[in-house]
Amino acid sequence: MTLLADLGIPVEAGRGRHGGYRLRPGYKLPPLMFSEDEALALVLGLLAVRQHTLVGLGCPLIVLQPPELRDELRVLSRHAAWLAERTGE
Repeated sequence: MTLLADLGIPVEAGRGRHGGYRLRPGYKLPPLMFSEDEALALVLGLLAVRQHTLVGLGCPLIVLQPPELRDELRVLSRHAAWLAERTGE
């Protein structure tokens, strides 16, 4: 909690049975940026779990990446969709 406060992220704590931690209402987190390896691992994991192409879903994970990585992730997604069609998954 201290680290978040040091970063200027307004986290509130609530007590009691339904207590917990939350961001102050109205606070928006900036978009997440991933390294190439992290983005690739996330896309592969999502493809394995969902059995859908991320391009068809308009996944922000792909859209928010730098153009050269975005193109690579789209190609990977298309290949995974093609493979899923051929294997019946």
